[in-house]
Amino acid sequence: YYGTFEAVFNGNPITGDAVANFAEKKIIGGKISTKNPKILSIYAKTGSKSILYDFSYAGLKNIINNGKKVFDVTDFGAIPNSGKDCRDAIQHAVDCATVNGGGIINFPPGIYDFSVKEKKPPVFIESSNITLRGAGTGRNGTTLVNHRYSETPDSSKIWLAGLSPGFFIIAPDAKKNYLIYKTPDLIPICEIRNARRGEKVITTSDEKNYITKISKQKTYLLRHLENEDGELVKALVLNACSPAKNYIGQGRAFITQLIDVEKVEKNAIFIDSPLHWTLSKKWKAEICEIRMIENVSIENMHLRSCWDKFFVHHKNAEHDNGWDHIKLCQAKNCLIKNIVHESTTSAISLRNCKNCLVVENRIAGNPGHNGFICTDYSTNNLFLRCNAGHQMHALNLAGTPCGNVFFDCIIDEPGGIDLHGGIGLDNLFDRLIGGVNYGGGAASAVPPRHAPGLVFWNWLAGSFNPYLPWRT
Repeated sequence: YYGTFEAVFNGNPITGDAVANFAEKKIIGGKISTKNPKILSIYAKTGSKSILYDFSYAGLKNIINNGKKVFDVTDFGAIPNSGKDCRDAIQHAVDCATVNGGGIINFPPGIYDFSVKEKKPPVFIESSNITLRGAGTGRNGTTLVNHRYSETPDSSKIWLAGLSPGFFIIAPDAKKNYLIYKTPDLIPICEIRNARRGEKVITTSDEKNYITKISKQKTYLLRHLENEDGELVKALVLNACSPAKNYIGQGRAFITQLIDVEKVEKNAIFIDSPLHWTLSKKWKAEICEIRMIENVSIENMHLRSCWDKFFVHHKNAEHDNGWDHIKLCQAKNCLIKNIVHESTTSAISLRNCKNCLVVENRIAGNPGHNGFICTDYSTNNLFLRCNAGHQMHALNLAGTPCGNVFFDCIIDEPGGIDLHGGIGLDNLFDRLIGGVNYGGGAASAVPPRHAPGLVFWNWLAGSFNPYLPWRT
């Protein structure tokens, strides 16, 4: 169909040409061909050692909700439907639950306002075993409204506005670090002697008996470090291209995997999921301790931003990340479930997270910058049955994430899957409807956009390039 449109924008009439494409038959993904692909036959024999990784390790492993004390936000001064700022009262309820060793923060039905007269920080969740639970996303549910957008702490980096999302940050030391973009403090424990893709055991050199520091109660980062000749990145790109400048540098970690320890025997460490890469003598790998919090959940609420502008990519801090909603950093076994994100620049961001589940979230309202993001060391996270709306970078990977899965998700036109200059191993996009694969990232940051093991499976792709939405 070819036609024209008439509308009003900011009080002024606008007109233009309109084009619509109608499909004769809608195809629903998710069905495997009756012909068994060769890659599946190989996987059936060799499992995670094959080209196709075992993605069944992604998603929530454990979350504890039973037996938690309930803290009602109205008992701490939050007054729904009053128009008064409720942020401090909600923070007080979270802090009391933290002192208690955990708890359920209950939000009765109604509208709770954030940053009414002035911009306030997000609610900080810095400890484990905290649940924030609303009364649902419908008319008689729980709605949180953010009235003011975040500015960047560095005017030359407008995307840093995302350091201060409008509603929640889940991270250790969030209050101290939420306006600072920094890598986690990593403490190297021991160097790796042997590690092979698909196996769940690591052997160490352990010349100084450092392995005795390994504990089943902690989370660790396994990282492979580049050598002076650039052998690691060459192996990752399979000599298919010349790496960009930011992929060159001795000591840089191009392969990272967050691991939990199941047992330790002499110098052997048995871990919770198969390894993603085989160690070579050409570069070194090491295990570092990393601080995490776990068992945090946010459920059953509507998050609304008071953003009514037409999104312009990289226009300023407001358009890039000023209306972000939820950020998780160094968190594992966390659950974000049944949230409607209205008019957001980024709905949910996972950075350095492990085994988190983002399930049945939906983006609505004003189109924005990012949808659901998985970055840096993030490992084995699952985005399940999510609707990314009209976000430009609807499903987004960056950094060195591995073993993450986006499954049964929807992207409205125009929207994209964006690998944003990352080099993650073994990430899966399965049973998707809509969206296109369009890289992203500055020219100096690519290639490569990904390492081996990037899998697209059962995808009814969209038509429109989100950078040039008028073109298919």
